Order: sequence, then structure tokens, then C-alpha cells
Amino acid sequence: MDATHRPRLTRQSAVAKSSLTRTQSFIDLGERKLNDIQVRFDELLKIYNKFETAQCELELSDDTDYSLERQQFEDRYFEVKAKINEPLHPVVELPTIQTQLTKKQLVWK
Repeated sequence: MDATHRPRLTRQSAVAKSSLTRTQSFIDLGERKLNDIQVRFDELLKIYNKFETAQCELELSDDTDYSLERQQFEDRYFEVKAKINEPLHPVVELPTIQTQLTKKQLVWK
């Protein structure tokens, strides 16, 4: 890898991390309109792909261990994705219905 390629990949990775940080800050601020949240959610995969592209090239370019950097980014990414997904797709818990079935009720005729 030439001398200018590695710093470019490092900057690309840093840009993706910064984008993720801004998205995390946006969600951590609290009440937001659903449209604003949806737009940020739609951008998350692009952020991940930018990081992934740069990181894979860095990892393949030498023997440096980048696993901690990747793990930290992925942990933050999935945390942000889960947080941003909550208001878009709230989980509704259904009431538990308890029934007692007899063997006769389980036999189909």
C-alpha cells in the first residue's frame, strides 16, 4: 500500500465513526419527530458500510490487529441502531392468556 492510501483509509474510518457519534448524540437528546428518526435510521447502514469498506482495506493491508477498533465500532453501531429502532418499532407486549387444555381438547377430529 502506498504512503497516501493508508492515511486516506484511516480518515474514511474516522469519518464513519464521527457520523455514528452524531447519530448517537441525536438519539440521546430525546424527543424527536418520527420522520427525523427514520431519516437517521435509513443512513445507519451507509455509515456502517463506509466504516466496513475502509476497515477491511486497512485490515488486509498489513498484520496490525484492528479487532479492538472494529469491536468498539460494531458495539456502538448496534447500540445506536437498537436505540433508534425503539421509537420506530415499539415492542408491544401482549397480555399472557393462561388456559388449561385437557387431552381431549388437543385431539383433532
